This record gives sequence, C-alpha cells and structure tokens, in this order.
Amino acid sequence: VITALTTMAETPWGLTTIVDLYLGLLVVGLWISLLERSLWRAAPWWLGLFLLGNLTTAAYVAWRCFTRATLRDALLRQQA
Repeated sequence: VITALTTMAETPWGLTTIVDLYLGLLVVGLWISLLERSLWRAAPWWLGLFLLGNLTTAAYVAWRCFTRATLRDALLRQQA
C-alpha cells in the first residue's frame, strides 16, 4: 500500500486524488462527530472511515436515514 501511495503521489493527478480523498474523509468524520455528540459513539465510525473509506460514509448515511423520521433529521444535528 505504501509503495502504491508513493507512486500515486509522484504524479499531479495522483496527489490530487489522495488529497481529495483524505480531505473528504476528514470532513465526513467531523460531520459524524457533530451529529453523534459523543467521542465514544463517533470513534467506531472514524475507525471505519480509516479502514473502509467511503463505504463507511454510505453505511452511516443509510443508518441515519433508516433511524430518523425525516431526511432533515438524518442529515442535521438536532437542537438540544
């Protein structure tokens, strides 16, 4: 994996792809942390992001949609 990432990083488009992926995963991780309100509830999702990437993003969004009444509730933080 390290060899492949190093090879990708040597090309402009490869570097762009790597930066895009990890910035996207960081934004999704922060969004999950805001919605979950607890480090312990967000931590497994962060681990999933590191291991499985956007497959975890898709699973999280699907889970939120199935466990909330509306799309708004699924995607936005509830007011306390």
